[in-house]
Amino acid sequence: VALGRIGAAVTAGLMVGPAVGGFVAKYASSMAVGLSAALLSATGALLLFLMIKEPERNSVKPDLGSKRRANWHLLIEIPELTRYALIAVVAWCSLATLEGTFLRLIHELFNYDQRHFGIIFGFESALGFLIQAVLLVQIRRRIKDPALLRIAYAMQGLGLALYPIAGGLHVSPMVVLLVASAVYAIGASVANPTINGICSKLCPPERQGELFGLLQGTRSIGFVIGPILGGAMFDKWAPMPYLFAGAVCVAAAALVPQGPLKTAVKPC
Repeated sequence: VALGRIGAAVTAGLMVGPAVGGFVAKYASSMAVGLSAALLSATGALLLFLMIKEPERNSVKPDLGSKRRANWHLLIEIPELTRYALIAVVAWCSLATLEGTFLRLIHELFNYDQRHFGIIFGFESALGFLIQAVLLVQIRRRIKDPALLRIAYAMQGLGLALYPIAGGLHVSPMVVLLVASAVYAIGASVANPTINGICSKLCPPERQGELFGLLQGTRSIGFVIGPILGGAMFDKWAPMPYLFAGAVCVAAAALVPQGPLKTAVKPC
């Protein structure tokens, strides 16, 4: 539940940002986009200073030996975590292949501009926030985490694969793009907090900091490799990174282990 709420906040920022940026670029200028981002960053820093208090220091002395261990040791000590870390790398890498190409895609295939880009991402933002902030708790009560993760990645893959074929159907491309965005947004808004929650359950409480450092590392790996790969594929054929990312998300769904999850901690 807690991870879903945090994910809702992150999703709101990541998706509303491009939507607002699209409208600012369309009706103002590219410089205005940069200035708006700088202003929002400064506002976030100010709110952090004013609203967040320094946590009380733990009286327990830290285990200096554990500090020397790399986060990757968790993969050795908790073998079941290895597969989920691999799934996270694969999923983030596939999604990162789309970084910087979506506006190029809709402009090249459908002659859409920043305004259309903003509409699509604004729609994804609202739907993703609704899922994570309101509906995710109810969904997780009805579907076990591994099965839910498989469904979520499959939906992501389907949504991504639908983007480049929107112009080939006998309806408005924008309608198909919004349908694809809905499928993708539902999958993404469920998958990210679910895999984080699964990994959190696999680790004892005292190792949670190491775990989330590891998960951040998987995201970093994906976002280093993905944009380079996606840009190269887009230059070859515009739909290629989307079809590739869709197939990889389906493969990630297939990698999710079957059977009950062995947990080390109770869910929050």
